[in-house]
Amino acid sequence: MTHLPAPGLSIYDVEAPRYHCPGCGERVHAVIPEGYRGDFGPRLKALVAELRALGLSFGQIVEFFVSTFRLELSEDTLHTLEEGVAQSVDGTCREFWEELHDARRTLNTEGDKTGMTVNRETEQVWVGVSPTVTLYFTQHGSQVEKGARSKDAAARMWAGYTDTLTHDGLASYHGVDEAVVHQWCLVHLNRELQKVETAHGIEVRGFMEERPPKFTRAGRPPREFLKFATGVRVRLSKEVRWVEAHPEASLRQRERRYRRALRSMARFLMRPWKDTDAVLISGTMRKDLETIFTFVRVPGVPWSSNGADRELKVPVRIRKTQGGRKAERGTWVMDRILTVWRTCRRRGPPFLDVVAKRLMWAGSGPGPPLPGPTG
Repeated sequence: MTHLPAPGLSIYDVEAPRYHCPGCGERVHAVIPEGYRGDFGPRLKALVAELRALGLSFGQIVEFFVSTFRLELSEDTLHTLEEGVAQSVDGTCREFWEELHDARRTLNTEGDKTGMTVNRETEQVWVGVSPTVTLYFTQHGSQVEKGARSKDAAARMWAGYTDTLTHDGLASYHGVDEAVVHQWCLVHLNRELQKVETAHGIEVRGFMEERPPKFTRAGRPPREFLKFATGVRVRLSKEVRWVEAHPEASLRQRERRYRRALRSMARFLMRPWKDTDAVLISGTMRKDLETIFTFVRVPGVPWSSNGADRELKVPVRIRKTQGGRKAERGTWVMDRILTVWRTCRRRGPPFLDVVAKRLMWAGSGPGPPLPGPTG
């Protein structure tokens, strides 16, 4: 049986000795950690941050504390507590940033991005994922030349990184360091085929599925496109199955397999396709052909960015439930809390414990102690 103890509050006083310096006469005091600034302790502040990360609005958190702890908090107080946590974990986020961008510690990464409403404008939240780190970064700027800004944001997100990066194939990633080795996410590549099939009333198929197309409505089937889509999927799935069946393959074997896969796909894409969609997709694939089979050549490279896609659902939920952020400062707070929260999920230690410990560090809070009693 798993049981929850009755919720309760611990109320106590915190004393901060203050005295006048016998030398200069100035009033001095010990540094008070952020965890004990104001009227609320470190675990309460960490809980507020986690509830915000889960997508709850300030109003919902107010109701939660009233119904669960009989504790009344204002929305302004919650806003202050959330920002205090973000400031305290800023150093931890910088450590995660350095780890993600250090190719010696992080060999393979994934990236993705989604929209975020900021002060009624649409900005972009970028996410970088490794086996041990999840990092969020919100892009800001004017709404002019969005493509250029996205390219600059990608370059900033992956500045200094020199190993492999799996992503959705957007042109924005061409702005990252030239040393980065790219892998086009095969799931996103297959979605380009799915979009065309859906428009023709064909049921969505995964590229690893070996089944004929299923039509959901009457009409003339796009026979040439179906032949094109089948040919692409067969070549992709064939290499995925080979890699999964030969995890111990040598680098030489992988290189030979990679070259064969590349030649096979190139010859297929160069066929004289007449279907408009087949021509368009084949042209796009030819431009980035070498990024399709990187996972065959380089051990450990994920052939999809599903990990980044899952982590992207967190800011998507916040956008839908909280309506985004009212100001750029709000995204700064969100990025830091989400980075620590999701990285804790990957590494194991509870978010509440990690944040509470950080809040207890004497140098974690900016400025002098707040006036009045603390507890």
